[in-house]
Amino acid sequence: MVTVELQPAPDTLDPANRLVVEWSELAAHTHAIPFLRPGWIGAWWRAFGTGVPMLLVLHRRGRLSGVAPLLRCGSVLHGACNWHTPEFGLLAETRADRDRLSAALFEQRPRRVSLGFLSAEEDLERLRTAATSVGYDVLVRTLTDSPWIDLRAGLRSYDAGLERNGPRNVRRGLRRLRALGRVSLDVEEGAERLPELLMDAFRLEALAWKGEQGTAIASRPDTRLFYREVAAWAAAEGMLRLALLRLDGRMIAFQLGIEHRGVHYALKGGYDPEYAHCSPGILVLHATLVDAFERRLERYELLAGSEGYKLQWANRTRPLRLLQAFARTMLGRLDRSAYAYGRPLARAAGLHRALGRVAR
Repeated sequence: MVTVELQPAPDTLDPANRLVVEWSELAAHTHAIPFLRPGWIGAWWRAFGTGVPMLLVLHRRGRLSGVAPLLRCGSVLHGACNWHTPEFGLLAETRADRDRLSAALFEQRPRRVSLGFLSAEEDLERLRTAATSVGYDVLVRTLTDSPWIDLRAGLRSYDAGLERNGPRNVRRGLRRLRALGRVSLDVEEGAERLPELLMDAFRLEALAWKGEQGTAIASRPDTRLFYREVAAWAAAEGMLRLALLRLDGRMIAFQLGIEHRGVHYALKGGYDPEYAHCSPGILVLHATLVDAFERRLERYELLAGSEGYKLQWANRTRPLRLLQAFARTMLGRLDRSAYAYGRPLARAAGLHRALGRVAR
């Protein structure tokens, strides 16, 4: 027997809650990516959630077999994701469960469904089919590309495919930095001093251009809360990788990453602009990348965005897409017109950055 229900999420996603326990067990059983697990979603809801946190849950023979974390804002359902979400999708045990979960999403008859940062083509087509089969109009667009590095061929093969500027900049930066003092790089996986280390790292990130543009973690209380909670959760789960580059004991660059099932995710990084001529951010990236090769990981995810330095090091990219489904009602059609025609006009007027901050 299969049942599907859209229900309010348990308060704060208490790890002791029975549904949250079952969700965690399902994620472990299906080897789900970190960004579909209750620890990540709970931190995201507390930091960024607007509306009512909901869970679309599927039980098969009384056992949780599928879950989709959502936000309900009136008659609209959004995926629990935004630009701080590396990847989103459906969490389900079998293909049949994914099909049923997709169909149930539109059986709720929302005016609009918005699911962003989808990377799995199979999920995208499954959701599109479920929506159109019950009369929804569907728009799909690419939000951004997510560069990554395939590590399986080994470091020698990877180095052979790089442009010369990358390794050359690393050698030059390291030489310049060593001329200034003692250089060390440590990777913390769950230190007792984690809050203190994060405070220093976030302060460091805000010193450079991210602080000037207001995009640094420390620039907003919601992002500070989110990354503190995500780091603490990842440390408790054994997934945290906080790489710290120091000069004479002083932190000058960092990378906040998590690692799961052979994949390294480089979430955030920053550096002290005083040492920009030494490329400290690239030194951290390169050191963690070499370490990933040496430990025989499968992938190194540079994550969303097509910044030049990411494309210089990446040997693969994947698109992250937004699926929006609109009910064929008067309000649904107005919604569709706003998204289909309003965004191109906004892009032409230079407003697309503001409109695209949250994939809704």
